[in-house]
Amino acid sequence: MRLSGAEDGRQRYFVFDGNFDLTSASPTTVDANGIPTTTEIGPELVTANGVTPDSAQLADQNIEPMFQDEFILGYEKTIADDWLLGVRYINRDLASGIDDVLINDAVDALGYEHTGDAGGYVLANPGSDITIPYDRYGTGQLETTTFTADLLGYPKAERTYQALEFTIEKAFTDRWGLRGSYTWSKSEGNTEGYVKSDNGQDDAGITTDFDQTQLMDGSYGLLPNNRTHQFKLFGNFEVSERFVLGADMLLQSGRPVNIFGTNHPDGPPSYGNTYYITDPATGVLRKIPRGTAGETPWVTRLNLSAIYTFEWNNTAEVELRAEVFNLMDAHSVLEVYELGEVAPGSPDPQLGAPTSYQAPRTFRLGASIRF
Repeated sequence: MRLSGAEDGRQRYFVFDGNFDLTSASPTTVDANGIPTTTEIGPELVTANGVTPDSAQLADQNIEPMFQDEFILGYEKTIADDWLLGVRYINRDLASGIDDVLINDAVDALGYEHTGDAGGYVLANPGSDITIPYDRYGTGQLETTTFTADLLGYPKAERTYQALEFTIEKAFTDRWGLRGSYTWSKSEGNTEGYVKSDNGQDDAGITTDFDQTQLMDGSYGLLPNNRTHQFKLFGNFEVSERFVLGADMLLQSGRPVNIFGTNHPDGPPSYGNTYYITDPATGVLRKIPRGTAGETPWVTRLNLSAIYTFEWNNTAEVELRAEVFNLMDAHSVLEVYELGEVAPGSPDPQLGAPTSYQAPRTFRLGASIRF
């Protein structure tokens, strides 16, 4: 939609004279087409010209599909007839990633004109050469052109996940059953994949990752979905043939915290956040790599349920269900504000402020009929 669509994007700025509609809050000093008639500030900025781009220039000719390698080794043993103990090791490694890569710096280094239909963005495997048909000198003639990985200067897309999981399970006998686990894990790299939790971006495959080299400096580290420790416990108890109680518990360590800046030793990027903060007193840049600014608090959650079933008129089974989520009404902080400065040397006072909490205690009642 965004990379290959015929979007028409234009931005114009005008002096605001203070006149606006009290209901809609829209400016009222406008012409019949809704265009302000006050003084215009600067030229029109065209972000997309409405022309469908040449698809051949949108993706590297040698692009490889995105995939990851996975290796799992585990062992389970039954003890005391109805108890099962297990342990397993999990390893996942991103072997090939895809994202949009900006080639404009490489174009400048080779002395070519900026003629790409998509503003210089090409779908590619970051860290690899990019080969596309390119109008090098603005003559309208496309030539097969290779921009080397060294010239582009982007790292390879990396993401690894390692986990060691211990499990225990009791089969449902003697009117009760239980399952539990403890997982130690580590998720690190320089890209999550299709989305980017750092800035809430869900543009699949075209996030700000790999858009500019400054944005990737310091990007390798613990990823937003890293949870080092997780304890889980599930159980149910049959009070009677028709009445069952259930419970599940989660105890989970927090997510890594970042401090994003706006500057870089090679100069500030045209957009996006970097891993450098400018000292307001000295102007010296300090690098804060991904995930090294602490972590959010631990999360605890306890849910309970009660289910009662009975026959109705010998033709249907009725199930009544009552559930309470987050019984203890825990309210741990899930995410915090991570922008460290609004401009180089100007700290953002909101840094570290909570932006998301656990959902509060809630109740749910339900009923179903099965014929």
